[in-house]
Amino acid sequence: VTVTIDNASKTFGTDNPGFTYTANGLVGSESTDVLGITISTTATKTSDAGTYAITGTANAKNYSVTFTNGTLTINKATVSNPSTIEKEYVYGLGSEGTVTINVGALLPADKGTTEYVVEVTGTNKDIVTSATILNDVLTYSVATGNLDDSATIRITVNSKNYTEIIFAIDITLVNKLDVNLATGNEVTAVGSLTYGDALSKLTFDEVSFVDSDGNPVAGTLTWNTPNAILEAGGNEVEWTFTPSNTGKYKVVTGKLYVEVARATPNLSTPTVDAMVYDPNRTLADVTIKSEAATVPGTWSWVTPEANVLAGTKEYEVVFTPNDIDNYKTVTKTVNVEVAKATPYVSVLPAANSIKYGNNISVAGLNGGTVVYAENDSRPVSGTWNWEDANIKPSTIGTHTYKAVFSPEDSSNYNSITVEI
Repeated sequence: VTVTIDNASKTFGTDNPGFTYTANGLVGSESTDVLGITISTTATKTSDAGTYAITGTANAKNYSVTFTNGTLTINKATVSNPSTIEKEYVYGLGSEGTVTINVGALLPADKGTTEYVVEVTGTNKDIVTSATILNDVLTYSVATGNLDDSATIRITVNSKNYTEIIFAIDITLVNKLDVNLATGNEVTAVGSLTYGDALSKLTFDEVSFVDSDGNPVAGTLTWNTPNAILEAGGNEVEWTFTPSNTGKYKVVTGKLYVEVARATPNLSTPTVDAMVYDPNRTLADVTIKSEAATVPGTWSWVTPEANVLAGTKEYEVVFTPNDIDNYKTVTKTVNVEVAKATPYVSVLPAANSIKYGNNISVAGLNGGTVVYAENDSRPVSGTWNWEDANIKPSTIGTHTYKAVFSPEDSSNYNSITVEI
């Protein structure tokens, strides 16, 4: 039996296809199963592009098998061209020496044996003084020139396993080089601000700036308005990075969000004048006295509806700044001294007659009118009693003795002693 193996093809980097064959010389209706044929090749998924033999073996009891080998062709794969690389150099400086780019790192790692063709093009191509590739590394130099001079290094890549790859490096001479924050870096501030603090109180966290090639750029980071007093709340402020070599690098500016806390006014505790108890007086009727504040605002009682009772008691006052957006309110405790009121007897009570030999305690005290003050008829409740109820008049007749009025609200009123 003669077995002819069919040719096959695939693309580099893919699995081998299924192999087919034809067999001539089988007896009767017997199938190729009786031949025990195995088809194989030395090529694998990672084999380089090229041609490989497809071979076969047989395990047949009743046949002598002869093979005609097939050929597996591995075609080159296709990949997208790398993006154009943009390079800028200061027109008065050039590249300041040789520049290297690892071209191999831009290409597939399994590209195989590779040849490069390097060509410099462009109106100002003479600014590129050399451009060669050795061991997958491009080395070139850029001379000084005029502002906006440009050239292109065009690289054609012919590799074992991929179709032609073409990419370019565009070179432009500029006034100054761009500077950017290094990858993973951001401008942040250290510290905190309270209203009234200058922005310069905040310093900057350590941060790195680089040029377009990732080379570190030294310089100074400053606030654009270091003496600014920011409003409380969130503020967007500007910063500037000034490279040490301003002849080569551009200045960088940016913005940063800064949070400012409201300030707490520094205030002395206010006072109030001493007073006499008045049942109708609330804290709202009491004038708060304070020293002139550096922050304009007003004092008020926390509980203005509270009655002002006799004694020395503490009440809370709150200072509300006019500029409530930038200052906090302040609460303090004020001592209020209130003397007990002494009521006025507008009508004396009357005493009952007693028999000679009895104590005056027998003579009850009836009636009488006690008010808040001589010209204030608000009544004051209380009781009348003899100052010394054990006194026994020594003679018959009319006698005068002391009686005491004890106010019901003894916490806020004094007692009164009169003669009856």
